Amino acid sequence: MLEPRVARLEADVAHIQRDVTDIKMSLGKVVTDVSDIKVTLAEMKAKQDTLSTKEQLSEIASKQVSFAEKLDCFVTKEQLQQVRTDLERQMHSQTKWLIASVFAIVAGVAAVNRFIPMPVSEPAKSQVQVSESSADSEPAPVPRAKE
Repeated sequence: MLEPRVARLEADVAHIQRDVTDIKMSLGKVVTDVSDIKVTLAEMKAKQDTLSTKEQLSEIASKQVSFAEKLDCFVTKEQLQQVRTDLERQMHSQTKWLIASVFAIVAGVAAVNRFIPMPVSEPAKSQVQVSESSADSEPAPVPRAKE
């Protein structure tokens, strides 16, 4: 009576061993799948930080609408060309005035110099002596006529 029980227990143990090996192989696959899921979840979490929420999208849409409303007040090409010609005209006028003013100042300084001559100072004695001694030692060059 004991032997049939032992035989049945041995058969059950062999069956349990096969089941445990199958469970270990399945568990290995589950571990790799779980690690893949963890990696994917981490990537999704990193992407989630950069994704816009519905509130952010609605805020962007409202800013876009307000920008479209302000777009009407921007200038056109014709208005820009008009501003450019006005600036060129003003700069041309300013340049004319600048040239005329500089000419008037130069003419005024020349008139003052002509009517109020500057006093000529006499050279120092040391300079007069040097120039006289150099004049005595070297004769002045005489120009020659062409033949």
